[in-house]
Amino acid sequence: MNALLVFAEHRYYGESLPTKPTSKPSECLRYLTTEQAIADYATLIRALRLKFKDDDNSIPFIGFGGSYGGMLGAWMRMRFPDALDGMLAASAPILSFEGLTPAYNPSMFDIIASRDAGGPGSGAAPACADNVLAAWDEIRSLATTTDGRKTLSTAFKTCSPITTKGEAEGLIGWIQGPIGYMAMGNYPFPSDYMTHGDGHPMVAWPMRVACAGLATPKMSGAALMVGMREFAKVWYNRTGINAKCLFNSAHSETGVIRDVHTGDVRRARRPMTRVERDGRSSESCGGSWGYQYCTQMVQPFASGLGKDMFYPPSPWNVTRIVDGCKNQYGVQCRPDWVNVGFPGSRLDDGRFSKIIFTNGYLDPWSGGGVLQNISAKSELWAYVLPNGAHHLDLMWSHPEDPPDALDARRFIEVAIRRWIK
Repeated sequence: MNALLVFAEHRYYGESLPTKPTSKPSECLRYLTTEQAIADYATLIRALRLKFKDDDNSIPFIGFGGSYGGMLGAWMRMRFPDALDGMLAASAPILSFEGLTPAYNPSMFDIIASRDAGGPGSGAAPACADNVLAAWDEIRSLATTTDGRKTLSTAFKTCSPITTKGEAEGLIGWIQGPIGYMAMGNYPFPSDYMTHGDGHPMVAWPMRVACAGLATPKMSGAALMVGMREFAKVWYNRTGINAKCLFNSAHSETGVIRDVHTGDVRRARRPMTRVERDGRSSESCGGSWGYQYCTQMVQPFASGLGKDMFYPPSPWNVTRIVDGCKNQYGVQCRPDWVNVGFPGSRLDDGRFSKIIFTNGYLDPWSGGGVLQNISAKSELWAYVLPNGAHHLDLMWSHPEDPPDALDARRFIEVAIRRWIK
């Protein structure tokens, strides 16, 4: 008997962030830790071994996980090597934390998302990212006059006229909100994975399609605004939504995370939970990625600092994050926990073995992933898919799969067969 263990993308699909600050998180959230998760998996494996009378641990267990699940599995293989005999960690950004050597660049997620919009190897129009970056100043300028706001209303085909400067500038956050989803979900086939199968898939190669209307260098005025509308439509008017208008309507909020205190659109840097998609929870003890981020998974983010196409400038500020988490959940952040409780970036000292780290070149999370082989002897492999977005290699096989996805799966299969043998 051979056993395969799948590590979930998110441990909980619980309630969204609370509508007001709380001094004490839900009691059951004390179990929402990476240590608890991998200990649960190790306990499950032990129970299965007992059930099948595997007293000498001869049944090989191989783990599969993507994104957070990939991080969980990699860390479990490192901490419980007797429980898990090998691991495929796909799009697992275990190097995206503070205090590692070499240091992680907090702008890397947005740098790669911007590269997807016309950079080398993206397949998108080369002028796209420059036009997107130019659009923010254009929108801010048009927002200051009545005629400018009319231009925006017409170009974006808004559901009602834009009448205030604040509403006009809200277009910036609205457009930027889903770019992380579009980059992570930049698959060669239509997919609604980023919204957990809601039946409204993005088109194949969504970043390429989004950039098609921004292909002319140095666009400006109404033409640039129309191009930005088409850019945003790839997400907001996904297959089957059939919205007649977009901004300032109910459709404008479909599938976008909003800050519960300010109402501002927050750019997504992870796949959406069902609660964020549907706006409700049926669980009595729901958690959120926000809570887990605040307690353990403090990944630094920065943008708009001249290295990407986003606005406004947002430098990484760990003090602000620590204060915000304490106010939101009543918990103390541990920004350096990966270096304390997990191996951090010390992966080449001979302690670890039999992990394949796969990453997609198009996936913004790849900047925090393992991108180079660590040890052939220990079988710590890195495999980069030139045409891969967020763990493409873990998706069901598809007629439109690029050759590198097929090659990656063959490499993975051969390695796992060797581990099992």
